[in-house]
Amino acid sequence: MEKKYWLHRISHNWAVSYALFDKGYLSLGWKKYSKSGILDAARRSDTEFEEVYGTLNSTKYKSRWNMWYLAQFKEGDIVIVPLYNGLFSVCKIIKSAQPIGEIETEIGEFNDKNGKRITWENGLLKREGEDETIDLGFVVKIE
Repeated sequence: MEKKYWLHRISHNWAVSYALFDKGYLSLGWKKYSKSGILDAARRSDTEFEEVYGTLNSTKYKSRWNMWYLAQFKEGDIVIVPLYNGLFSVCKIIKSAQPIGEIETEIGEFNDKNGKRITWENGLLKREGEDETIDLGFVVKIE
């Protein structure tokens, strides 16, 4: 199997995303899709991906393709992750993309980069004391 090289920028909900990065996960938003099966659809075909996406969202955002690309990451692939101050990390994918709820028991509660407690609610992340869950729906295990 051919190894691929990817670029993945951490920007969405950065305080939580960087805390997850420290725990060995790259994250992506789209929480409303986390239980939709869209990753499997994206792995089968771009047409099926578009069909699932269309059933859940009437607006076709260009950024949806970030989710499609994340679904293409495979074990052994390399991901370049730009960081602050011109730095970057080179990461190896250990496990392909999965809904974020699948790592709940593995990582439990934690603090984000601002020191705020992050808990779980129905397979999604939530800042303690806030009403809304955090818009992170998918993760990729890295080293």
